[in-house]
Amino acid sequence: MPIRITGMGSGLDIDKLVTDLMKAERIPLDKLKQKKTLVGWTSDLYREVNTKLTSLRKAANNIRLTGDWQNSKASSSNDNAVSATAQAGVPLTSHSVFVEKLATGAMITGAKQADNFDPSKVVIGGNGTENLIINGKPIEYKASDTLKSVMDKVNASDAGARMYYDEITKQVSIVSKDTGDLAKLDLAGSTGPILGVVGISTTLANGQNAKVIFDKGKNSPTDPGITISSASNTFTANGITYSFKEVTTEAIKINVSGNDDGMINQIKEFVDQYNATIDLLNERTKEKKSKGFNPLTEDQKSDMKETDIKNWEEQAKKGLLSNDEIIKSTLRDLRSIINGVVSSNPKDFKTLSDIGIDTMPYNAASPKDSGKLVIDESKLRKKISEDAGSIVALFTDQNNGIASKTYDQVNKSISGLVEKAGGVGSPAENLTTFLGKQLTDINKQITSFDAKLARKEEYYYKMFAAMDSAVSKNNSQLNWLMQNGR
Repeated sequence: MPIRITGMGSGLDIDKLVTDLMKAERIPLDKLKQKKTLVGWTSDLYREVNTKLTSLRKAANNIRLTGDWQNSKASSSNDNAVSATAQAGVPLTSHSVFVEKLATGAMITGAKQADNFDPSKVVIGGNGTENLIINGKPIEYKASDTLKSVMDKVNASDAGARMYYDEITKQVSIVSKDTGDLAKLDLAGSTGPILGVVGISTTLANGQNAKVIFDKGKNSPTDPGITISSASNTFTANGITYSFKEVTTEAIKINVSGNDDGMINQIKEFVDQYNATIDLLNERTKEKKSKGFNPLTEDQKSDMKETDIKNWEEQAKKGLLSNDEIIKSTLRDLRSIINGVVSSNPKDFKTLSDIGIDTMPYNAASPKDSGKLVIDESKLRKKISEDAGSIVALFTDQNNGIASKTYDQVNKSISGLVEKAGGVGSPAENLTTFLGKQLTDINKQITSFDAKLARKEEYYYKMFAAMDSAVSKNNSQLNWLMQNGR
């Protein structure tokens, strides 16, 4: 800012005159800045809603798939040998498990190598280009290749096998990626010295299935139990998934017990997030604007206390999202989903109301609570004990599940809000959003108007400077005449 010495000739307070004139000139600029503040506040409120919807989406995502539910829990007497997990709705039960054989892949192992054997330094040798053939798939190698580079080629190929060197046994092995009786390794047709280098003489091998006996001796000492053969060491039956890890010499006990508290906590988390979301959406769409509370100008703020400014701005922000169509449609859609029917479920398990989760009616004394959910925990526990699987289906059904549809709807709403105001954490002046473009345009107008005001202020100072100079000259002439006149 230039340093000016004004009013020397006229004695006028030119700075004050210019300041007062500029106040009138700045009125349009103040209105632009107020508009910018309103757009910024609106953007912040949309992002607040977006944050709340994101929390609801997370809660819905946690229970929209059957495998997410914590209704039943399985425990093992020896997790190192056999572990188990139970899906929701699995009846309380127990089983004994003997593992006679583990499922294995086909394996061909070479001869033991010297202690200083290093695959990265062993050059295959031979003449030209040769092929290691695994299950009919040729893996090409050259005489200059090292054993390490050949193993890398095998492991990156589609031959369905791994080739590795065991530093403990000092042996090179080729093993199929699949397990079970149908897994095989066939090295027939391989050319060149590769098999001789690693000491492999066998060219054909097969895997084996796991052999497991369930509930042996359950009904009587001579009860043979149920024997299963599995190509994998993971086996699922009646909603329980078993993982076989070791051959056993004694029965491993698997118990499936209830976890109703876990299931109820999951439902409560969803309901809490839903209610928090409904609470905010109701507040934002139904609050009325406070008349006479516009954003404060800098001059207005300079005459106010911090607490007064804060209280004023709280009033000024009210109603900015009143009757907003995105939020209103989100409210309608969420309420429709919550009141929906899963027709594929059994009778008395088709709606949330059936299991003890009801919608609060409208209350004029507390309009924000309209549409919130309330849980009758006693009824919910009773329904879980009757048919936990149907309760899970009520939330997870692919077509009409409450959590599934809520997740999809919230995703849609978040996309609409991001398009309007940007995502949480993104810059406010984002040209890809509706409000971001508005802010950018307003900032351009403010910059242009600032330049215009600077020119106007300079004009006023020049005008008063000319007047001051003229007054000074006239005063000098008058003084001369008075001193030299008669």
